[in-house]
Amino acid sequence: MKVNIDINRQIVLFVCSPSLGLLDSWISILIPLRKKLPRAQFIFIAPRTKLISEINLQSVLFQMANNVFDLVVFKSQSNTWLCSDTFENAKKINSYSTIKIFHYGMRALEELNFNSLRQLLSKIYMTTVSVIYSKFLFEINKIKKTNYLTLFDLYELDKPYNKDLHKIISNNDNFSLIHGVNPRGIQYESKKKIIDVKKTKLFALSERELEHYKNTYGLNPDQMKVYGIPRHEKKWIENILKKEDSELSDNKYIFLISRPISTYLPYDKKKQFLEMIKIAADKFDLKVVIKLHPKEETDKIFAEIFGQNRYKKNWEFSDKHPFVLGKNCEFAISFYSGVPIDLIILGVPSIELLDLKGIKEYDNEFSLRDSKGEPVFNLRYLNLIKGTSSYKELERYIKEILNDRNSIVDTLKKEYKKVFPVIENVNQLIVEEICKNRLLKDYKN
Repeated sequence: MKVNIDINRQIVLFVCSPSLGLLDSWISILIPLRKKLPRAQFIFIAPRTKLISEINLQSVLFQMANNVFDLVVFKSQSNTWLCSDTFENAKKINSYSTIKIFHYGMRALEELNFNSLRQLLSKIYMTTVSVIYSKFLFEINKIKKTNYLTLFDLYELDKPYNKDLHKIISNNDNFSLIHGVNPRGIQYESKKKIIDVKKTKLFALSERELEHYKNTYGLNPDQMKVYGIPRHEKKWIENILKKEDSELSDNKYIFLISRPISTYLPYDKKKQFLEMIKIAADKFDLKVVIKLHPKEETDKIFAEIFGQNRYKKNWEFSDKHPFVLGKNCEFAISFYSGVPIDLIILGVPSIELLDLKGIKEYDNEFSLRDSKGEPVFNLRYLNLIKGTSSYKELERYIKEILNDRNSIVDTLKKEYKKVFPVIENVNQLIVEEICKNRLLKDYKN
């Protein structure tokens, strides 16, 4: 793969960070943009070293992405930029180029604080991979010589792992859409960031975000447009549901949106919440279908609590798209996620199990508070989800949902519309906005 970028073509860069969730935010725009610009070269860039290994090739998301991107560029474990023509080959190259003696050696030196030795080993690692995998090397700065634009998440521009891309993104027209669907700036104001946003156009989810982007990034009103949540367009949801059927439609189940252990979800709390879900599922005769977070590994905690001998009978994991899993569930439970906002559009209520009390990072003078004065994240604050940390309340919410689901969904949809606009043909409108870009005038149909 000596020639990996075509300097004579319009280049559309998609910088996928911090996670694969950004692709889920952009894919409904990328597909019509690809049709609008059939002669352009679309390049997927993964700047975080673990991201390629998290890709599930069987997911509907990557089945669609395969038809969008001409080139997959990624930062390998050796911090060397490599590339491939497909996601499948990128995963293979990423795996082969991870040389364990270097990988684990660097990790051990880091734990021992032998930084000088670690840096030396890192250079040897990069050199070794560059020689062995020379035909897959990607010259990241070669992008600067092309006619390109960037699709990304502005929140990521100043992150250390995007250091190589910072100037590339800011030097040419770039378009931002955040990962996830949680509106930004609802809590407290961030510190002002000193980054170059002169050529940035931001697609905001909500009017409530505009002041935040103005104060934090210095964006002016002409640089921001509110489009709501693009993946909530009715036609797009129908498209996803057609592409991926649920095998669970005949079962009554709880859709559990899981996430990894973190400062606000320590192991003991996660275990407690899973035990509560198990009790409730047994009481209401509901199966539990678990969607793991992309960064979450299959932990033995699930088998311990739900029972390995009951797998596939009373509980199971699923890689299906959240729209598909959400469509047929009785309700969803999350440990904090943006997916419950997606589910409101499908007419599905959710319950958040989370307890931030006493965690200084989240229980302080700046914290959002619910009606009981307890610290909460923005979804509960905006009344987009019911939340609790006690089994008694969990059971009460479940009974309310099972007995009066339509009324609860109607209330959630009203709250949704207070925050997010619903715009017809929103994805095509964003495509047209991108294509107003002067660099694209010679590349349109």
